[in-house]
Amino acid sequence: SETAVPQMVDGKPIYPQHWGISRRQVVELLERLRNDEEWSPSNSVYALVKDFLVPWTQAHGLGYALLQIKQAPLEVNVMVSHSWSENAEDFLEALVRSTSNDDVMFVCALSLYQAENAVGPSIAAQLGQFAHESPFRQVLEHIRRTGESRGWCWRWHRQLATLPELCLFLAFLLYYIPTVMLSCIPAFDHCARAVRIFDDRGITISWDWQPLPPHFELPIIAALVCLGCSAVCKVALNFLRLYKGRMLVVPNRESDLYGRLWCVYEIFVATTLGISIPSAHTLASAGRISTENAVCSSAADAARIHREIDDHGYNYQQIDRAVSCMMLGRRWTAIRHCLSNACVLALCATQARSVSGFPSEHPVVLAGAMMATSTFVIFLVYGLCRRNQGVVSKRSVCLLAGALLLTGFALNCFPSTLCVSWCLDVWNGIAEMLSLSGITLLVFLAGKRCFRGCPAALSVAAASLAIFVVDWQVTKLCNMVYSLRLGLPTQSFFTHMMPDGLTHCASHHP
Repeated sequence: SETAVPQMVDGKPIYPQHWGISRRQVVELLERLRNDEEWSPSNSVYALVKDFLVPWTQAHGLGYALLQIKQAPLEVNVMVSHSWSENAEDFLEALVRSTSNDDVMFVCALSLYQAENAVGPSIAAQLGQFAHESPFRQVLEHIRRTGESRGWCWRWHRQLATLPELCLFLAFLLYYIPTVMLSCIPAFDHCARAVRIFDDRGITISWDWQPLPPHFELPIIAALVCLGCSAVCKVALNFLRLYKGRMLVVPNRESDLYGRLWCVYEIFVATTLGISIPSAHTLASAGRISTENAVCSSAADAARIHREIDDHGYNYQQIDRAVSCMMLGRRWTAIRHCLSNACVLALCATQARSVSGFPSEHPVVLAGAMMATSTFVIFLVYGLCRRNQGVVSKRSVCLLAGALLLTGFALNCFPSTLCVSWCLDVWNGIAEMLSLSGITLLVFLAGKRCFRGCPAALSVAAASLAIFVVDWQVTKLCNMVYSLRLGLPTQSFFTHMMPDGLTHCASHHP
């Protein structure tokens, strides 16, 4: 029988699977701490518990999570594994980023009663005598039982959740096949090609509708089918409300997560129970994997964890392999996001080039060059962030953005005379993507403060518009410099940097 002691609410025992805290309550806790004059942004989770949670809860005998909603305790579906030495604000922000409004989390610091007084159970009593009695093991067992009662969909909920996104991405790729290969904007049976017209007003763009070549309507139909599948999958997933029981691992910048024996043990138990183990949305390093050398703040806890590992016939190499599999999944997720973002960025830039009236003679080569360049830049930014564990100085971002922008500007204004045919398309693709990448980084850096507190959709729309406008003006500046070098007629610098509508008014002003 279990000897671990539950927390009591009005004489009724409440067990660990109901010691949960919701995402909304985490947001409220973060706001409460930031509004407290005694709070310091540099505080660790240790300081959060000792100086704030203990004084708030010591008269009630309940953990912070249960105290917030003791009349209707929440059922846990997310077990959180983390280190107490990490920065508290970073930890809470990572929880908010990595969960949804439906999630209820078991967080050791927030769920256990930490005051160690006679009003409530001691920490040792809540943990129990054996590792398998601990709240962590009870929560993981509860998640497994609940998931199995919901059917096979539970074990595949993460993969199923990506179906709408995957179908939408396929629709995007399929629609852009005619754009990349034919340098036009496709409809069902016709394609609009941008044509340059030279007249007394300068260069204008007109649209020439041409029939689509045979079989090019198939990607358009397939794109619509994928778009419909994306919508159907999204509606179906919302209707089914899949059980999203999992264990969330939160790496940090301050300590080696896998140096903590409890964290390694929790990951191993979740693996043996078949529970999915995603990593929180953070670029902090999880550290090196060495279960045998992992430590625990309590010698008694360390002894019983090692004893349980031995009693179940496992060895440390098996545990290390289980943790390595989780790390491999984290790396694959990062690579997948980098490649998908690079692909979208490259295809958008290719489409903009196609409708500019200056189509490429080798559009596939141009698209490939843009794809390779955008992939390089995104992995470069990702590597910089990982090296600094997600905290990159503004100076570093500005230097990288400036280097990319100036390099792209120079390549645009001074094209190589040695490049001919497809080589010129490679040169242009590299130049345009470097400029666009530099502009994107600068806009994101400026928008970090401008759009703080705005809805995500509004922030993305505003940033996209800003990137488009700045890139538009930089392209006009490149064209002016290029024209001046070749002795071609060009407008003044001031007129070039005005929006096209004002440019037209200025040129016709008496």
